[in-house]
Amino acid sequence: MRDRASYNPFTLIRSLVALRNSPFVEPAVRQRLRAYNRPGFHPDDFDNSELLRHWTAELFSERGTLVDHLVTNNPLAGRHRDVADDSARNP
Repeated sequence: MRDRASYNPFTLIRSLVALRNSPFVEPAVRQRLRAYNRPGFHPDDFDNSELLRHWTAELFSERGTLVDHLVTNNPLAGRHRDVADDSARNP
């Protein structure tokens, strides 16, 4: 399947100009992405502990469950909650 928008010169040029503002063109990001092609590379070669701490705090409560503002009511979304959550909402 081909991207029809790329055949429109105006859309293609506008997209390429917008790419200049993308974080993927920053030298540090390019260097890090290039490392994935290095022989013997493993993602653990980078220290991601600060990133992990940030997103763990952002996404999970102290009990390790997904924070309330990220839980969906869609039954098809694979929602997982603690039994304690149900009892707290329906005493």
